[in-house]
Amino acid sequence: MVLRIENDPYPGFDQQLDHGPVTWSPEAGLWFITGYEEAVAVGSDIQRFSVRHGYRDAKGERFLQRIEGQPLQKWSDGLLRFSDPPNWSTYRSWHEASVPYRALSGPESRPQALRDQFQALVSTQLERVRNLTSIEAMREWCQPLPCLATMSVLGMPLEDFPRLREWVLNGILIVFRNATDCDFLSDESIDRANRAIVELEQYCSELFARKKSAPGDDFISRLLDHQSRNPGTISDYQVFQVVTNHLLGGFHESSMALLADGIHLLLSTNTYQDLVADASLVQGAVEEMLRFHPYAPITLRKAKEDVLVGGQTIKRGDLCLVNVGAAQRDPRKFKNGRVFDIRRPGESNGDLTFGWGPHQCTGRPQIRMLANVFFETLTRSYPQLRIPEWPEGCYMRLRYQPRQDIVLLESLPLVLSNS
Repeated sequence: MVLRIENDPYPGFDQQLDHGPVTWSPEAGLWFITGYEEAVAVGSDIQRFSVRHGYRDAKGERFLQRIEGQPLQKWSDGLLRFSDPPNWSTYRSWHEASVPYRALSGPESRPQALRDQFQALVSTQLERVRNLTSIEAMREWCQPLPCLATMSVLGMPLEDFPRLREWVLNGILIVFRNATDCDFLSDESIDRANRAIVELEQYCSELFARKKSAPGDDFISRLLDHQSRNPGTISDYQVFQVVTNHLLGGFHESSMALLADGIHLLLSTNTYQDLVADASLVQGAVEEMLRFHPYAPITLRKAKEDVLVGGQTIKRGDLCLVNVGAAQRDPRKFKNGRVFDIRRPGESNGDLTFGWGPHQCTGRPQIRMLANVFFETLTRSYPQLRIPEWPEGCYMRLRYQPRQDIVLLESLPLVLSNS
């Protein structure tokens, strides 16, 4: 059997890295940042590089014009992904005051109680298919698990997943995953996203009322407590924005991509059995998945002033495309960086996947924990997991979605055992 991979972006990252760490593209009209140190320098410097205006200039301005005066516009003002200080700093502080785990990085950010929650979710999803011989992993595991884990952290009833999936995955994210390609968005898609925002706000308003009368040890309860102890600092609508920021992070395809691409990498490189034999390799394997196949490989920045980066002068107003996929293979940082190695030294090799400095993803401990629990349980529960075999002369196709901002397999068929 021949396994064909379509729309695979990763070979292109190696090619871009070969051109140098900082290169100007006259055709694209922007800088490509592919070196590790250079990517960190541009991505973490919020004083001299703007996130908000980077996305605005990549067609995002026309998107904002299309939603002007609509529920989407009011809600999107609180999106951390497209924000700069001071707005970004304010929302981030509220978020960090509410997370139900103490630290935001490193292994100690994985408290046992939260891990137990994730273990229960993972075990349930894996056992649901116990009597099947083959499955579609995207549908059964990779899509629902990050969503359910996020709902668990937030304190949302898990039985509400179908409604939230409809509002978020099939409504809001259809629009915001394509904000820089707004020319392809239909009026129907924008109308559906506006309706989803209104219905989601009503749902959250009712949920918040219940949490105020019966709080728990969860994100929403902590945020509402922070609001009550600091009157006048955060409005009810801003509480809704902070909660939906976290919700979108968990429902976004990026979280799903880590699980799906991780399975594919382990099976296609014949390293799955190494984890079956030695569960202590899982944490390093997850970091290598994040490093080698970052699910969000590019991000945009706009220079606020002239800046010298990697020996090149980036002029005020220039756009920069920071290529994480290339940077995390930079041989100056990672020996044999173009090779997938689950035994690679280092505890946080995939950190750039979550962003840099102040803009680093606040949900990274949650994503790392879920991935560790998932792969530990998967290799223990299904030690004979494999990609289906087809007759000689035939081929099987795995296809990545034709997008640059997120690298996600469209499907992942698996055989659960050799029986």
